[in-house]
This record gives sequence, structure tokens and C-alpha cells, in this order.
Amino acid sequence: MEIHKTLAIYLQALERLVNGKPLNVPKGTQITLKSVSLEAGRSGSSIKKSRPEFLPLIEKINEAELKQNKSDEDISQTLEKLKLQLQEYRILIDGLGEDNQSLLVELLTVRRELSALTGGNVFPIRPKL
Repeated sequence: MEIHKTLAIYLQALERLVNGKPLNVPKGTQITLKSVSLEAGRSGSSIKKSRPEFLPLIEKINEAELKQNKSDEDISQTLEKLKLQLQEYRILIDGLGEDNQSLLVELLTVRRELSALTGGNVFPIRPKL
């Protein structure tokens, strides 16, 4: 009967770690046998692989650890993709700045030419506010 109570304590600790709501270890702690033990309020080496009654618990902890690692990898891959997109956007923005400068130079050149052709009698289309 005692082993079921102990296993329940460890399973609750594992659930808190999986849900990101630990009570005894820092949030975001890697899920391991040791972290589950510590979260359960026990010593870090209290889950023994040599004890058969812990085998189902160890299996669940290993599964949770794999899921957590997969999630971390997915986040890292997403972050890398976003960094690449950011670099691409910066290049585009820099290019737009150069395009705008070219257009401004062209506009000023056309205004000068127009002013020279009309003797400076060019009025703006829009009234100034």
C-alpha cells in the first residue's frame, strides 16, 4: 500500500513538471529522474532503476523527458527560421531605403529640369498646409 502512495507522489510531481508548475524546483527544469525526485520532496537519487516497482514511473519520466526535448528542439528550429526571416527583412528594408533615395534624386532632377524649362514658374499641385 505504501508503494502506491509513494508512486502517486512521484506521478504528481512529474505532472507538475510537465505542466510547468513545479513547487520545489525552478520552473523550466529539465525533466529527469532527479528533478522528479526533488519535485516530489525526496532526495535526488530516490528513484532507483533497480527497484521493479519504479519501472512504470521511470518509463513515464523518460517519455516526458523525450517530449520536453522534442519541444525544445522545435522551439530552437522555429527561432532559427525567425532569425533568417529577420535577416531577409533587414536586407529588404535596406534595399527599400536605397530605392527611396534613388527616387528622391530622380524627383529632384526632374524638378530642376522642369524649373529650367519653365523659367521657375512651376507651382506645386498640392497647396502647402
